[in-house]
Amino acid sequence: MRTIETIVYKFDELSDAAKERARDWYREFALDYEWWEFTYEDAERIGLKISEFDTYHGNIKGNLLKSVGEVCGLILQEHGKDTDTYKLAQTYYARKRTAHPYDVEDFTHDLLEEYLSMLRQEVDYQLSTECVDESIRANEYEFTESGKPS
Repeated sequence: MRTIETIVYKFDELSDAAKERARDWYREFALDYEWWEFTYEDAERIGLKISEFDTYHGNIKGNLLKSVGEVCGLILQEHGKDTDTYKLAQTYYARKRTAHPYDVEDFTHDLLEEYLSMLRQEVDYQLSTECVDESIRANEYEFTESGKPS
């Protein structure tokens, strides 16, 4: 039998190079849970069902659960005036009174693209140095001097 002793460090005790290795380790599994769930729920509240997405390749699929008018009304109630979805709903209403109204497919496509943008922003945030560092600290992970998890 043999005993191996390892000195472990809190994240803030690591060198800059070791911190970067610790961040890389964390990012490998940072998105292993259903991080998109809140965005899906938000979409369903306004009448959009997202069936699949791929932020890396820029693909998203889904369909409206309600009429375009109902969806726009819910967006105007639920989303802030500075959001792109709010602006999209306003554009729908403005175009409705013109000779070039939105058709359902175009509106659905544009709304899905807005949600894809939200999903991309969430991925970027979840993998950002700020968020990763905060999560590592909150979970009190410990590392070897080189930045490998203990």
